[in-house]
Amino acid sequence: METINLQIGEFSKLCGVTVKTLHHYEKLGLITPQRVDEWTGYRYYHVSQLQTMETIRRFKDLGFSLEEIGTLMDSDSQVPSMDLLEAKILQTEVQLRQMLLRRDRLQTIVNTQQKYQIMERFSIQSIPAMTVASYRSIIPNYAAIGDLCVNVIGPEMARLGCQCPEPGYCFTLEHDKAYKDHDIDFEYCEQVLEAKQDSEIIKFRQEPEIPMAVCMKVFGPYDQLYKSFIDLFAYMEKEGYKMIGAPRTCYVDGIWNQSDTEKWLTIIQVPAEKVGEVKRPVMNRLAIYCCPTCGNVTLTYGKGKVECCGQELSPIPIKPIDSADKPTISESDGEYLLEYHHPMTKDFYIAAVVVERYNSVQLFRLFPEQSAQVRVPVIAGAKIYTIFRQASRVWATIG
Repeated sequence: METINLQIGEFSKLCGVTVKTLHHYEKLGLITPQRVDEWTGYRYYHVSQLQTMETIRRFKDLGFSLEEIGTLMDSDSQVPSMDLLEAKILQTEVQLRQMLLRRDRLQTIVNTQQKYQIMERFSIQSIPAMTVASYRSIIPNYAAIGDLCVNVIGPEMARLGCQCPEPGYCFTLEHDKAYKDHDIDFEYCEQVLEAKQDSEIIKFRQEPEIPMAVCMKVFGPYDQLYKSFIDLFAYMEKEGYKMIGAPRTCYVDGIWNQSDTEKWLTIIQVPAEKVGEVKRPVMNRLAIYCCPTCGNVTLTYGKGKVECCGQELSPIPIKPIDSADKPTISESDGEYLLEYHHPMTKDFYIAAVVVERYNSVQLFRLFPEQSAQVRVPVIAGAKIYTIFRQASRVWATIG
């Protein structure tokens, strides 16, 4: 009977392993060619060695190392002993527990990252009252918004002499009762420092405060925004919020500063309230106290008795901030840097900065002869109080 010999390439195909693997097994002595041509160096395997490769594969799948397989192949029976099998079972159980522990740790990381991403994507903010310049028109589609802002609304606001605060804040409202992808009743609003004379294009009005808004960050072109509303309302339902006012679409980055539409940043803001939550009475506004003796600052809501240095304190007066006292605001690493142009002398200095949102209030202390700046978290929609102290006189501004 003619012996069937296979070249290494043919043998590797039938075994389902690479030629490189066969060379490696040969070096370990697991399986060696039946014959090597002395002139060409070609390696030939006998067809019966296919069973040897199947045995190696089976033991490898059972978790045996190549060294252990080599020892088994050299034995007479080529069958693992009971002791070896039981040791391999025990080893497998240990590995299984380790893998399950690793899975649980990986799942914890995934859950944490998902929660962080949700927190990054969704937020709860308060939006202060403001003066806005408004433009309302019927636009053909959402894609027309960018061009309209750059070529119509912007130039008209500049012609009227509008001044916008830093950081700027603009948003749109849709007045259609149902969703439309064309001929949209659209209104663009942008915060301004003061109202000017109305023109045929731009009208001015006061927007009331929104104590609580559920907000969602969206990246991408405007014609995809309606899909994000689905996610936002699903989040609101899950977290127990209900809409109590018209949604706003706030534009942060767009055609005016970013050519890549995938990097356009829009924030959807929905006026809301927590279902079943007891509302704080309107009279419970933030009250600020500052001790004229030691300079200690205390914050309360509503009426209360505050004492310091043996004396009862009265809330300090709060007035709108003057343009000369407004800080320069810049963003860096997810925070805002507030820089005041103030001498910060011993006799006259900024004692503190307070950042108030609908559900939290933060106090940042400053001291004489130090830099008049403070880093605060993202403050979109927050109220900023600046507390000034001059000798025994103390007052606060908001803006």
